[in-house]
Amino acid sequence: MADIFLSYAGEDVQRAQALATALKSLGWSVVSRRSIPGVHDVRFFKALKEELDAAGCIVVLWSKASIVSQSVLDEAARGGANGRLVPVLIEPVAPPVGFRELQATDLIDWDETSAETLHQLVGSVRTLVAHSLLAAPEGSVDRNRGRSTLQPPERQHPVLPAAASSAVRRIFLCYRRHDSDAIVGRIYDRLAREFGNENIFKDVDNIPFGVDFIERLDQEVQKCGVLFAVIGPRWINPRLEDPDDFIRIEIASALRRKIPVVPILVDGAEMPRADQLPDELKPLARRHGTMIRHDPDFHSDVTRLLARLA
Repeated sequence: MADIFLSYAGEDVQRAQALATALKSLGWSVVSRRSIPGVHDVRFFKALKEELDAAGCIVVLWSKASIVSQSVLDEAARGGANGRLVPVLIEPVAPPVGFRELQATDLIDWDETSAETLHQLVGSVRTLVAHSLLAAPEGSVDRNRGRSTLQPPERQHPVLPAAASSAVRRIFLCYRRHDSDAIVGRIYDRLAREFGNENIFKDVDNIPFGVDFIERLDQEVQKCGVLFAVIGPRWINPRLEDPDDFIRIEIASALRRKIPVVPILVDGAEMPRADQLPDELKPLARRHGTMIRHDPDFHSDVTRLLARLA
């Protein structure tokens, strides 16, 4: 298995090949999705997963093409979930939401010959590859792999805090406690880390005493740029027929205001059908959603969701 998995969009193949050549010249082995033989069948994806899991680090090249490439986003999510992501800018773009807390190495103006420009990247790669070698069982890897001669700089740039996208503004988490409370708590923690606590509305417990809760919920939804409707196996129940049901109020308010509503399926739940919903919620059945699973897939699923918000 390789030291480095290189993730990039097809449009960036020339830049990727030049970088791969430079990294190989420093003693590292490099693999990518395109270097895995075979068609995109079960064996291919099994081999892809094995390469991603075994690589010392996953170097992702961010460009106009890659920030909207699902395969690159998936590969970056796997690297981010395991703490092995090394982001690189090859074009002046903002990385997708969910990938902004790691400072990317700037190779926008790299002339493909200067080793000096690669210092920051080399330092990050060396650290992660060395860690993977130490963590691997004795005899399972070549201990001589990953040794380059180019020295990293004495100081690395600090990790910058994530910044919320101005397009997203604020996120409203809509859920039933008896249905999905545990996983929603984890989702909230991750969102708060990305966007800040003040930009996430989660609980009706935040509504002051003596306030009309229907009016207050409508006001809170109005402040948001997106509503996450977390749907578990017990989400559909007779309470949906009650006009005062919190879930019904929140989702109906977002739909009425044309605020994006993203269904998030948890614990094996399926998308509700239109005939299972009251009239004002029927448009929810036509909304494109996603699935968030428990560990070991939780962080990669959330990262993929955040990346689609950019």
